[in-house]
Amino acid sequence: MNICLVSQEYPPETAFGGIGTYTYHLAQGLAEAGHKVHVICEGVALRGEYQDGRVSVHRIFHTHLSASRILFNEFGLGLEYSWAVFQAIKKVVNDYDIEIVEGPNAFAECLIYSFFRRTPLVTRIHTPSSKHMQITQRKINLDLNLRFCLESVMIMQSNLVTSSSHANARMIMPEVGIPPEKTTIIPLGINLPKVNSAITVKRNGPFSVLFVGRLERRKGFHVLMKAIPTILREMPEVNFIIVGRDTSDGPDRQSFKKYVLQDFPEQYNENVQFPGYVSEEELSVYYKNCDLFIAPSLYESFGLIYVEAMAYGKPVIGCRVGGVPEVVKDGETGILVPPEDPAELARAITEILINYPLREKMSQAARTHVEENFSRQKMVENTLAAYRGLLGK
Repeated sequence: MNICLVSQEYPPETAFGGIGTYTYHLAQGLAEAGHKVHVICEGVALRGEYQDGRVSVHRIFHTHLSASRILFNEFGLGLEYSWAVFQAIKKVVNDYDIEIVEGPNAFAECLIYSFFRRTPLVTRIHTPSSKHMQITQRKINLDLNLRFCLESVMIMQSNLVTSSSHANARMIMPEVGIPPEKTTIIPLGINLPKVNSAITVKRNGPFSVLFVGRLERRKGFHVLMKAIPTILREMPEVNFIIVGRDTSDGPDRQSFKKYVLQDFPEQYNENVQFPGYVSEEELSVYYKNCDLFIAPSLYESFGLIYVEAMAYGKPVIGCRVGGVPEVVKDGETGILVPPEDPAELARAITEILINYPLREKMSQAARTHVEENFSRQKMVENTLAAYRGLLGK
């Protein structure tokens, strides 16, 4: 099958979040299964076409037409980029006999192609921009509402809509009027790292707690920082490693890290490290060496970061939001807490760290859970089944 995947994010140059990670794993998995895969993504320094293993990557550049964005900046940006994507898809479809095109709902990248498509179009719904803006408490104006409409229209124009979780589909589908028969649930999957058959769990401290994610409100970074002093008063040798790039999510678009740390007690600074954004190789080392993984996100359509941590046999802590309860088995592979609740978060972290039998049990269950449900091979098989069903129609 000849397949074209569209994603503004694609590693290594523009791998900013879950959409880029998902696209990478799906592209590589489909190629390993013998299919011809082309990825259309944004380029900054890298230009043109090149091979990423067996995957053909097409990085595109588009000119920002400032005249179109005098009044509606976000709306204009969305249309401009969608037009650049449309031109790139047309060329790839013509040159490589593409049979199916898939793109994310975010930023409505395939909007214009959806009106002039020559192949079936699959839209993968991730956390919608409207939900992201709501969580970050950003003021929503007419410009943003128009951009949100672009995403909804693209979803309605699609031949098939896929979602990584039932919760995310239930939230979005009624809003855009998509019937259940046009929706398929396909959980995300990763290439499983190699671990020892008998996962070793540290019995005594000092312990290392890992957070991975952008330093922004949606990822719950501020909630974790509020919980840390409570934990350290009881367990002063715990170390927290905060991996991820800073954002301008603070008031007046200031650094969110700086905004959150202004209220953090200085006596605990030595217990918290900020490596910033790290490479995949460095991240794997952090996963291997941590004793507990935590991501208290205020919303996740799925939560691929929990899968990544559990794949290394690590207990995880998340919140009962979005698709997270479909990924983390509460009480078995980790603990789920209410969002925006530093006290409950601190309690859960302390409970896992001081309870060695619980940590050992969760570590083994976490790896097994990922092997059985969230492997890259399983995601590829489910995706191909959905593609074939659509082409058969």
